Amino acid sequence: MAQVTLDGLPAYSWPGGPIEGFLVLATERPLRVADLSLALHGAEISQISIQEGKYRQVLVGRYSFLELVSSFKTNLPFTDPEHVPPGTYRLPFRFDLPVDGEPSFATTAMPAVRGRFAPRGDGMYVEYELEARVQVPWWISPVDRVMVPVFSARRVLGTIPALPSPVEEDHPSFRIDFDPGPVLPGSGFGGSYSVTNPRQKRLGGLTLLLYRHVEYTAEGRSQHRELPEYRWTAPLDGHETSYVGRFQLVIPNTSDATGPFHGQLYRTWWVAHAELDVEFGLNVRVEASFTPA
Repeated sequence: MAQVTLDGLPAYSWPGGPIEGFLVLATERPLRVADLSLALHGAEISQISIQEGKYRQVLVGRYSFLELVSSFKTNLPFTDPEHVPPGTYRLPFRFDLPVDGEPSFATTAMPAVRGRFAPRGDGMYVEYELEARVQVPWWISPVDRVMVPVFSARRVLGTIPALPSPVEEDHPSFRIDFDPGPVLPGSGFGGSYSVTNPRQKRLGGLTLLLYRHVEYTAEGRSQHRELPEYRWTAPLDGHETSYVGRFQLVIPNTSDATGPFHGQLYRTWWVAHAELDVEFGLNVRVEASFTPA
């Protein structure tokens, strides 16, 4: 039987950028082709599982924001597309993404290639999926589906607020300041910290966490999820009265870090959390929520 696959795809694209590659049609015997098409679907998809007693209900929300379709039937490299001779045919294609298109987003890991019956995990997704299909009359139509990530080149976090802890005479305190300027995908950014320890208590370390929070809906139900965190820790050995230094973090060019911050089915925001470990005492914690500037 015939087989249709997608080859030569980019590792990722970006809003306003191209998605190009080859649609490959292979058949070992003469084949009648009613149509050979390629579609690019862009959609927000949310899934929430609800367990009520013995019954489990899966709620799904879907919002389609992009639908591009191209037919190859008139461009096939033979004279009669309804009688395709045996062979392998590589057909180039290109889709140009809209400049204002949403970046990809995923709260759970998904395979790059997903079959028709592959399960989807609970979570929130903004996906761009290529679907190649050869329509064979009176027979099963071979299909190939591949996801192409779309990363944003805009700033990721914008302005991150300072994290000062309350100042007390007898208890340690700290302040974390972030360097000004945009934080771009795949780039590093830093800042400075200062710790005051008036009673010279033993400190275990100062930890900074950045993570993303997601709230999404499906059929009137909502769900919350925290995405993977980015962590930095400064060891503070000894009993000094003060500590100062700098830190460095990297936000990777991935869909959970660079994805959009609101859509039809979801909204997201960032959380900065800092904690000073005080041995044999109460830890000092500060947390701030923020959205990109």
